[in-house]
This record gives sequence, structure tokens and C-alpha cells, in this order.
Amino acid sequence: MAKAAERLAISRPVISRTIANLEHVLGVTLLDRTAHGVEPTVFGKALLRRGIAVFDELRQGVEEIAYLTDPQAGELRIACTEVWAAGLVPAAIERLSRRLPRLRVRLEQGQHSISSTCSGSVDAKS
Repeated sequence: MAKAAERLAISRPVISRTIANLEHVLGVTLLDRTAHGVEPTVFGKALLRRGIAVFDELRQGVEEIAYLTDPQAGELRIACTEVWAAGLVPAAIERLSRRLPRLRVRLEQGQHSISSTCSGSVDAKS
């Protein structure tokens, strides 16, 4: 709890009260408190997964609004194999970056990139 309090710049009692209130509202225990610290319960892990997804969607919404106000800015996520990443793709990214300097390009390569494409976390694949 001390690390969380420090990271959030709030006191430990405030964090403890907030978690206790959330546990009360949900009717479940979110964290197991042990001598070694705290560990999320199965309920805590489920809430964390969904919370991360919600904040990711919120971040993407803010980025989309920024893109709508400046269509030459934004982020392009590209997935490709190592072969493409070693050849044509970097040259294409460099060319694109010269034309659109406010565009951020994220390149994912390898087997992980295939599953990212299928899950919708990348915009293009090669």
C-alpha cells in the first residue's frame, strides 16, 4: 500500500479506505492482505483486467479526438514478420515519418504481431 500511496501521491489510509469502500460496494474481497503485502484475489484480478481495458479505451478515445483535431498526428501500429521488419517496412516508416512528422509509428514483429492483428491492437500487417 505504501508504494501505491507514493505513486498516487495520496496517503495510505485514503487508499485503504477507497479499496474497503469498493469491496463493500462490490460485496467481494479484492485484495488478500498478508505479512508480505497484498495480492489481488480472483475478483481483484478480474477488476484489474477490466480496468486496464477501460483506461486503454479512454486513452484511445482521447487520441482519436486529438487526431480529429489534427489529422496529420496520431499513431499507426504496424505488425509484420522479422523479414519485413528488416527490409521494406523501416524504409516505408522513415518515408512516412518525413511526410507526417507528428505521426507516431509503432512496429510489432514476430509471432506476437499475428495475434495482435487478430485482436485488433494493430492497424496494418505485412
